[in-house]
Amino acid sequence: NLVADYGQTSSITLEDGTKVSLNAGSSLLYPKSFDGDNRIVYLSGEGNFNVAKDPSRPFIVKTAYMDVQALGTSFCVQSYTGERTMRTTLKEGKVKVSVPAAGEKSYILDPDMQLIYRPSKKSVALARVDAEKVMSWEEGFLTFSNASFPEIASDLERRFDVSISYSSENLRRSALNVRFMPDETLEDALDVLTLLIPESRYKVDGSRVYFRF
Repeated sequence: NLVADYGQTSSITLEDGTKVSLNAGSSLLYPKSFDGDNRIVYLSGEGNFNVAKDPSRPFIVKTAYMDVQALGTSFCVQSYTGERTMRTTLKEGKVKVSVPAAGEKSYILDPDMQLIYRPSKKSVALARVDAEKVMSWEEGFLTFSNASFPEIASDLERRFDVSISYSSENLRRSALNVRFMPDETLEDALDVLTLLIPESRYKVDGSRVYFRF
């Protein structure tokens, strides 16, 4: 079992040569060796996968909402418990994504495609993205496109191991485009958000952040 606590990332090379990096607040359950016809791992949170090619044994990432199958490829799965959206983003190769709660249909993704699943609505959407940027958290970047404030806040909470409080419904309906650099501090990131959201302000009290609009 590999765990990345809040404020850190973790990485591992599995027995078959597959490389996995976990973002903060994530865990991966995997076997010491892969037996049988499939290579199956279980993810909670967000992970980048660079899968070793083995066409005879598909590699499957199972999460609470999605199963992602690949033969040999590079992709990212984001499935944090309690989040409003779950995502699979493909960088190279092909993956097949199954979302049992949304029906029997499976989705084949091409590079730079992202599948977005919203559990509350049991809805699936496909979007074209820059997969390299989506997966760049491994190098310390955080990239958001048309993201709501809660989505950004959740990632900042995991990155900096803090709790961010906010109340405005306007923040929940926001659609923000922003990229945070690896060397930016929590305060740097919050300063950028106050520039993007007019009349907003924040206060940091230890490990708690109060964001107001």
